[in-house]
Formats: sequence, C-alpha cells, structure tokens
Amino acid sequence: QLISKVWPGLDTNGIDAAVNWGNGKAYFFQGDEYLRYDIKRHQPDEGYPVAIDGYWPGLWTNGIGAAVIWNNGYVYFFKDRQYIRYHLEQDRADTGYPKPIDKYWTGLWSDNVEASFFWQKRTD
Repeated sequence: QLISKVWPGLDTNGIDAAVNWGNGKAYFFQGDEYLRYDIKRHQPDEGYPVAIDGYWPGLWTNGIGAAVIWNNGYVYFFKDRQYIRYHLEQDRADTGYPKPIDKYWTGLWSDNVEASFFWQKRTD
C-alpha cells in the first residue's frame, strides 16, 4: 500500500528515519525537519513539520539515517558512520556522542544504517 494511504498527512517523499516513541507518538525525520505523528488520531500533530535544530538537543540537524527505541530508556540515532544515544526521560543526547558505529555495535554495518527496529520477545 501507499504510505500516504496508511499514514494520512505524511509527506512520503524521502523519509530518512522514523521511530515509534512508545507514548502514542511516532516521529518522522526528513532532511532538516521532523514531524510528530499522533498514532491514535492517525494524523500529524498541528504545526508540524518543524526544524530538528532547536528541538533535539545534541542530535544532528539533518540527514538522520535510522532511529530505534530500545528497552533501556534510550533511542539510538544513526547517520553515516556514527550513532547518538538519546535519553528519553531527559529529552537530550548523552554527552560524548556521536560515537563510531563499528566500535560499539559489533556485527552491525559500520556505515549508512538506513533502517532499524526493536524486536521484543512475545510473552503470550
């Protein structure tokens, strides 16, 4: 199906990264902008997209390749050969980032990660 059919109001021309925040919101990154999407209402929140710069402390301001929420209170963002660990509760990147992918993500491609997901084991 077309992305625009499943995700009304989403600009489907060149999405760089997307991440489900786990709070009913999903974030889509495209170039130097991001869009916050209300999953329950099935539409973008009012006033989006906006510039990444100024809203995501410590994060790159454009060209994010992938993002994944982890079960440790962090979202990991990837771009080129680096990644940034972003603290959910503090709403900012941790100090000391970005770091090289190949040094800390053994077995993962060392550059240009373009997609990611968190696989959670089912308990039912």
